[in-house]
Amino acid sequence: MEGRRARSIGRLWPPTIGEVRLEAASGAVLSIAVVFVPEDAGLTRPIAHFASTRGWLPGWMKRWALKAFHWPILMQDRRMLRLEQENRTGAAYVIGPLDVLAPAIWRHANGQPCAQEERQLDLWL
Repeated sequence: MEGRRARSIGRLWPPTIGEVRLEAASGAVLSIAVVFVPEDAGLTRPIAHFASTRGWLPGWMKRWALKAFHWPILMQDRRMLRLEQENRTGAAYVIGPLDVLAPAIWRHANGQPCAQEERQLDLWL
């Protein structure tokens, strides 16, 4: 569905907006922006917006494909967050090199500056 990726960009506009942008070598773009809305003390609801380059696929088909693709990922994230909450005194999770947004979120959450940075990662699958 995605094709050959040329670049991934993660941006954080503290404290409430994050974006992950995936750019393909063909020029196609998938941008996922998330707004974190505080609902109550200790409770935040993320609202995601997906935008893609206009192509030959109709919008309803892209919407269906994105939902079908992301459903297992969302369920995995929900499960991991629940396990992390139940195990607050256990080991902390590690941020991997493929997570383009989490380092900025963690720096902001821990009172550190969120300097703009660019890094390159070559993957061989």
